[in-house]
Amino acid sequence: MSIFYKFQDIFNYLLEAPDRATGDEKIKFEQMMTADFIGTLNNIKNADTREEGDAIIAAAMADTHKRFADELGKIKDAPERKIGNREIDSLLVLMNEYAATLVSIKNAPSREVGDKIIKDFCLV
Repeated sequence: MSIFYKFQDIFNYLLEAPDRATGDEKIKFEQMMTADFIGTLNNIKNADTREEGDAIIAAAMADTHKRFADELGKIKDAPERKIGNREIDSLLVLMNEYAATLVSIKNAPSREVGDKIIKDFCLV
């Protein structure tokens, strides 16, 4: 399963960026947002009660992480917390994959190589 379709606007922006520096700024912002989302997922998973976790989910869906409303909704609507935690674990793996892809794009030796990474692995 891949959630890279959620990031098509980011990948297209990177391909269309007028220069590498502009793309790198967008990557830095995405890295910050990804780290924040990973932290949010961990906070949900580590919440003392399901109600506390649900409150974190509601705040994330209403503000910073609207893009993941579907995934967060699945976690919130899970019939048991352990099922929600499995959803979180799966999402954490995918978010870490996305983060690693951003690093690969940013550290590519040239813009052309970074663009190739996007075209080969990220565009659906």
